[in-house]
Amino acid sequence: MTNMIALSGYQTPAMESVGKVATVDADGPAAINNNFTGAGSIGFPVEVMIACTWNQDLAQQYGEMMGKMCREMNIAGWYAPGMNTHRTPFGARNYEYFSEDGTLAGYIPSATVKGAASQGVYAYIKHFAMYEMNAKMVCVWSNEQAMREIYLKPFEISVKDGDAHAVMVSWSFIGIKWSGENSNLLNNVLRGEWGFEGFCLTDFFRNNGHGFMNADAALANGVDAMLSTYAGGPNVVQNPDAASSVKYMRQACKNVMYTVVNSWMYEEDGVDAGLPVWQKAVIGADVAVGVILIGLGALVWRRYRKSRAEEV
Repeated sequence: MTNMIALSGYQTPAMESVGKVATVDADGPAAINNNFTGAGSIGFPVEVMIACTWNQDLAQQYGEMMGKMCREMNIAGWYAPGMNTHRTPFGARNYEYFSEDGTLAGYIPSATVKGAASQGVYAYIKHFAMYEMNAKMVCVWSNEQAMREIYLKPFEISVKDGDAHAVMVSWSFIGIKWSGENSNLLNNVLRGEWGFEGFCLTDFFRNNGHGFMNADAALANGVDAMLSTYAGGPNVVQNPDAASSVKYMRQACKNVMYTVVNSWMYEEDGVDAGLPVWQKAVIGADVAVGVILIGLGALVWRRYRKSRAEEV
């Protein structure tokens, strides 16, 4: 469980005890890029252009194509689409987001999520929430009405209408608290009110959590995995034997595995996870019974031949 939570950067690790296979996740909204192999796909127009079509069918086709390319590259999770609000023309990541309108920025990516899911690829809707400056530890201030009507609306639509099962949590602070430590946001609103089923991943963690992210605080407030590739540091639960830590870790791993097991990796043409134990037992029993029957048949045949020989 410790490894599953700490080392989910561009992957979800294998867990042999329950037959969970390792998966690969990759960036990004306009093209698929594997940062480790260097493999990349063709590029699409940025999300602003897709939103300008006002065409959900086209957005779904975009998601389907991204899903197909993910499968060709052995990728199960797609770090996209981005759906934060165009609040200012100087937003550093506006090209990764759809619109200044919460409803338009909800239904277009919702269709995209559906398109990727049709290919068995889980899309990480991001960056949840209140993110725009591509900077860390930026405190964002708003009131609840504006958040619900504008800034959270795209995520809500993508969960309720698009059936999204993966979320990437933003670097930003809501008020003076990091989004990943905000239980009201992740547990009460996302899971409780919207009915989200799946897992929440941090944004890029590095080896130090950028000085404000750590696994213990994140797990206690609704985050399930750290986007890190390092084996040590604040991405690792400090006391995995503590009762509360075990509780949070079990729930986190369940959330990750729920998402992964519903991906294309568990289809017939996905990764071979091996036969379940019960199937192996049944096959073993069948083989044993077959061997016994063959032995009995051979014994009967020998006795029959012997009796015939004596008669002659």
